[in-house]
This record gives sequence, C-alpha cells and structure tokens, in this order.
Amino acid sequence: MKTPSRIGLIALSRRGAAMAARLAAAWPHADTFVTARWRQHAGPRAEVLTEDLASVVPSLLLRHDGLVFFCAVGIAVRLVAPHLQGKWADPAVVAVDDAGRWAVSVLGGHAGGGNALATAVADVLGAQAVITTAAEAHGLTPIETLAAERGWRLARPAPMARVAGALVNGERLGWVVDAPLAPAAREPPWPCDRFSDPAALAAAGCPGLVVTDRLLPSALAARARTCWVLLRPPTLVLGVGASTGAAAAEIAALARAAVGDAGFAWESVAAVATLDRKLSEPGLAAFAAREGLPLQGFPAAALASVAVPHPSSAVRTAVGTPSVAEAAALLASGGRLVAAKRKSGRATVAVARREAM
Repeated sequence: MKTPSRIGLIALSRRGAAMAARLAAAWPHADTFVTARWRQHAGPRAEVLTEDLASVVPSLLLRHDGLVFFCAVGIAVRLVAPHLQGKWADPAVVAVDDAGRWAVSVLGGHAGGGNALATAVADVLGAQAVITTAAEAHGLTPIETLAAERGWRLARPAPMARVAGALVNGERLGWVVDAPLAPAAREPPWPCDRFSDPAALAAAGCPGLVVTDRLLPSALAARARTCWVLLRPPTLVLGVGASTGAAAAEIAALARAAVGDAGFAWESVAAVATLDRKLSEPGLAAFAAREGLPLQGFPAAALASVAVPHPSSAVRTAVGTPSVAEAAALLASGGRLVAAKRKSGRATVAVARREAM
C-alpha cells in the first residue's frame, strides 16, 4: 500500500526528538511535534506541544493520515483509541521505541498504509519494521495491496475479515472477473477457484473476490456484503457538458444517476472529460476535485470528429461541436457508450466504458 502523504511525527523524549529530526530531514513534507523540553533536538521545523498530548491528538488526526509516535506501543494506543472509527477510516499509526530498534505498525496496516509507513520509518532509522498482519506473516499479498497495484477500488463496506481469513487459513476462495474485463485481468497471486460469474460463485457457497464494474442483482449484492470482496476496475468515463454556473451538486446528482441507472458502480468511474473551454467552470472543477477524478478537456474540433448517437445543432452553434458529453466520454475512454446523454437544468452527462484495460 502507498505510504501516507500527510505524516505527523510526535516525540516525547530526547532520543525520540532526535529520531524525529532524522525523519523530518528525509521527509520535508512531514510535521514534527515535540514537548518543549526536547525542542532543540527535534530539528528547525519542529512545533512545540503547548497542551497535553491527549488533547492535541484529535487535531493531529484531522491534519494527518499517518502518525509516528516515538514512545511505547501502549502509549500510542491509549492516545488514539478514543478517536478510532473503523478499518477504512483509521489513519496509519506507527510506534518507535526509544532505542530506535523497532518501528511497529500499530494501526491501519493495509487500508491506512500503516505497514508501508512502518517500513519507510525503519528504512530511514535503520530499525526493524514490525508487521503483524496475517497476510504478510504468511508471505501473501494482502487484498488491499492487490487492489492498489492493479488500480482497482474496493467497494465498501467489504467483508475483508471473512475473505482474508479464508486466504490465510488456506480455505477455498473464489475468483470472478466480469467477462469483458477477463482478457486483461491477471490471475490473483494466491490459489483461487475460477468461476464464470457471481451466480456460479454464489452456488459454490465459498467466500471470494469479484472483479466487476457492474452493480449486482439484489440477491447477489446481499451475498457480497457478507462474504465477497468487490473490486472495481477503473473502466468508466463521464462526459460532462456544463452551462455557465452549473453547480457541483447538480453535476454530481446527474452523474451518479446516469451511472447507477446504467447498472454500473460509481467506484469504477475513472475520469471526467469535457470541452476544453469548460475546464475552468467552477462547478465542474469542484465536482471532479471532490470525487478525486482527473478532469480532461478536448478542443471542439476533436469532439466534432466523434460520431455520436444524439448530436445537437444547438450545441454545435453554441460551442462548435454537435456533442460535448457523449463525444468527450467516447474520446477519453476509447470504448462505447453505456449511458446516453441526459440533462438537468445546467448540465449534461453521458457515460462510456473502456472495453480494454
């Protein structure tokens, strides 16, 4: 998993401050916090903790997705425990002993990047990373790591404990890849029984992993919530046309409805495409940023060269191409439309699907 990008280093002792300074020198993006007594040992960018550390931890958690405590594991646990929310929301937490021998991944090992952070800390300090998650203990690739390496998102909530438990205990595990994606989807890095579709996996009655950008029928969706991990490949591209003043919320509602009504999962949306002159439209830019999606613009001439099912002479007159939403989706995806354009007051959205991954 990727190492957290917003890291806080918290030192409570002289040796801890010195180690924090070493990490801060290697990681210019990290923030260092230290008690006043040891400020001189913590490096020039260190901030002094003026309040009791327990009262500061909530703000540290808001500002950072990874925290490195230079203290005993028990202290780190007691400090963060009142603020934990669950596997998918908890930050990476690493505890380093005062002698700098061990960098212990305490929290968020997979989903939060705690294991990667512990390894990175150990590399800088010359310490030993301590990783206790079961997959690593057995030399197996964690499911979250598989998803990250292949660019797949995990649909949540995911019954990770059920599926990961089957993996590490050597139980039967199923593997399904949606048919159009199958040629490009590599086999998993562990023993799995291959099934043709989710219905066949359900009939087998075993836990499994399902790689698909499609929404499952209700009966299979219920099964997925208890014993399948759904992995969403980045196959969908939104084509968006936006009139001046289109709000991010309006675009989002229209886009989500288009994707869902077409039978696809929102987690598989990979990008937003539009007319190049609309890239600076505030609502469109805000929508893409809020959803964490790259925003790509095409010149009108490029869009006009794309054959679409629903061209508009009015759009051609206004912006120089008979289609924005459908043409942009097709051009950016290289695939086919799965949702024709639909309109709201100030926005138009279409959805295309990449057929080759």
